[in-house]
Amino acid sequence: MAKTHKEWERPLVELEERIAKIRHLSEKEKDAVKRQELLAGADRIETQKDEYQRILYSNLGPWEKVLVARAEKRPYTLDYIQGLFTEFVELDGDRRGFVDHAIVGGPALFEGQPVIVVGHQ
Repeated sequence: MAKTHKEWERPLVELEERIAKIRHLSEKEKDAVKRQELLAGADRIETQKDEYQRILYSNLGPWEKVLVARAEKRPYTLDYIQGLFTEFVELDGDRRGFVDHAIVGGPALFEGQPVIVVGHQ
């Protein structure tokens, strides 16, 4: 069992690196025919990578789903709030003055309509 999402995503990363290397080589290639062949090869590998990624993510077990949810590049609530809402005012603290930074909430406008937003950071 993989301990981090990076372990079972390693083949995807390797394919992405191959694609980037081939595209970089194609930029340096002076012969137009060879350049097109390199780009076509990169496109084929990218299609394979997309298919592998689709299969990989459609067959996730419970632990793999947890790993994906905890990936460091996943957006947080404040990222969604910044992208979806305007005039967000974060409310924090309780009656005793303590702040829980894990919970984010406050009034905002969504497409001009006033709403209350609450999320887990």
